[in-house]
This record gives sequence, structure tokens and C-alpha cells, in this order.
Amino acid sequence: MNLQLSQDKTIDLKVLIFDQSNIVCDGGSQIEGFGTKRSDYDLYLIFDADQREANGIPDTTFDYHMPVGEIDGRTVDIELMSKQYLSNLADTINQLEGKPNNKIVNIKLERLNTYYRMCIARALYNGGDFAPIQAKFDKERFRGLFALWCELHTARTKREGRAQLDAGEDEAAFETYRDCYQFATDSHLAKHGEAFTSRKYRFSKLARRFGRDSEVFQRCWGLKSLGNRSIADYVREVETLCDDFGLKADVAAEERVQMARARKAFTPFRVGQQHYLVENRTHMVPVPADAVALWPELDGKADLDQLTASFAKREKIGADAAGQRVRAALEALEKVGACARSYAPRHS
Repeated sequence: MNLQLSQDKTIDLKVLIFDQSNIVCDGGSQIEGFGTKRSDYDLYLIFDADQREANGIPDTTFDYHMPVGEIDGRTVDIELMSKQYLSNLADTINQLEGKPNNKIVNIKLERLNTYYRMCIARALYNGGDFAPIQAKFDKERFRGLFALWCELHTARTKREGRAQLDAGEDEAAFETYRDCYQFATDSHLAKHGEAFTSRKYRFSKLARRFGRDSEVFQRCWGLKSLGNRSIADYVREVETLCDDFGLKADVAAEERVQMARARKAFTPFRVGQQHYLVENRTHMVPVPADAVALWPELDGKADLDQLTASFAKREKIGADAAGQRVRAALEALEKVGACARSYAPRHS
């Protein structure tokens, strides 16, 4: 089966289009208006879940991707999803109230991305079957929801960043405030007509909406990195940006706890009294003994309080001293990329 992608080029997708009832759509940068001569083709194959096994379609989740070829040097990627998944996704998001609540905060970005792609997608095959599916996806309503989602995450990251500053974790606070500014920028863009923004096209959309010489573009561009500022100055600039954008929506914060997860690519190793982590058996970095002592517990399930309590019991020291050593160990591991920290709701 040949799928027409341009006036003079086709690609054979018979390996993937197992049945003539399947729908194929394009929902990538070409439709967004930012495509170049080197941009990938981002295709979506939509199938009936009841026919998946009979048609030989891999048993996948909605975010399954695979490259299937090239056209004039452009990669053609395909993403598989079922009609049932899309219907459920549309129902879930369409039922959300357009006011601050934790249900909106907890929606995964990947699901918002898929919803938006279905709003803008162009059917390349079986367009008649795609029309009733696409009719469930409301781009304008989604634009307001995405603006609110970003605004609520602006507030969340601001809270987390302040907590990190209070704990003396300045480097972590900088990373969190950089996320905060990105959420703020995306919310501002959505409120001014750009229904969804990815990191890849954030500044393209800022330029399209406000112009590259605009104050908004220049301020957002300047916050991409720390530059020559102090972290305190960076934080102040981000908070001023949020205020100037009028981002005030928030929800009662769920109590959240700090988690840490070790990266599987690293393995502890010791030479004499010096401890190391070996990355992918090729790269060795020195780390403190406390970091290696914590390593077995960094499974992403224990929060900072639990790690501290366990460390204090093992080392037979007080909670305050243990907390300082645990935080120092985590910072050392983060510095070499061996672990990542996150925040999760506290479960009673």
C-alpha cells in the first residue's frame, strides 16, 4: 500500500498498515507551520483495538513510536494508537472543568500532546473514518485548558523552587525555576492563541505571536540559561515574569515529598578508600562514601525523610546530621548525573 505524502514522493507502509480500515494521519511540524526541508514526517496510525491481534499490530501503548523509512532525507516516524484510546482520551479531557483543580494538574503532558495532535491532524488515509474521531477534539477549548494547566504548574514549580531555596539547595532551585519560567511562557502563549507549545517550537511560536524583537520574546529568550546572573537574581526575574504575565491561578497544594531514583547505567565500584560510580562500564567518576551508602535505597520509592531516617539508624547519628549528609550525597550524585530527584504526592 502506497501512502501519498507529497505530489511526487510516496512511501510503502504495507508493513504497518495491516488492514484497509486503519486510519493514517499527519500531525507534526509540517501542519504546525514550522516544518523545514529536513523536518520529520510524524504519522499516526489509528486502528480498531478489537482487530489488533488479527491484523498483526504490535500490542503497544499509545506512545509507541517506530521509524519506518525516509523521504528525501526526512525520517518518517509512526505512532500507533487505538480508536478506543483516543475516544477515552477525548472524553477524559473534555469532561474537565476549566477552573483550577488537581485533576488538571495531574494530567500527563504526553496525553495533552496527543489531544492537541488530534486537533490539528490531517488524514492521509481513510479521512472519512477519521472525521468523527477528530470531531471529539476541541482545539479552542483545549487552548484554555492548556493555558490553565501551565499556569497551575507555574505555581507548583514556584512553590517547589522556594522550598529548595529554603533548604539551601540552590542548584536544584535553579532547575525548578527554569521549569517555572517555561510553564509561564507556555501559559502566556496559550492565552494569546497558541493552543499547545513544545520545547522544540516554543521560541518559534513566541516569534510568530509577538515578534523576535518584542519584549516578551527577548525576556523569555534571556531566561533560557543562568548566564552571568546569580541564582537569586534569576529567581527574581522568573517571579517578575510570572507576575507580569498575570499568572495567579493555583490549587491547594497536595502535600508532596521529595523522591530520588538512581540511574541504572551506573554501578558502584571501590578502589582502596575511594568510591566510584562506573557509567555503562566505560566512564568512572569519584563520589563520596555516603553517596554509595545511599545507592541501594535510591529506587524512587523512598522519600527524603525515609532516606534520612534509614541513614541515621545505619550510621547511628542524629536526624539533623543525617539530613545534611543525605542532601550532600544526593547533590553529589546529581552532579555526575547518577540520580534524579522528583516530587510526588504524600500518601497517608
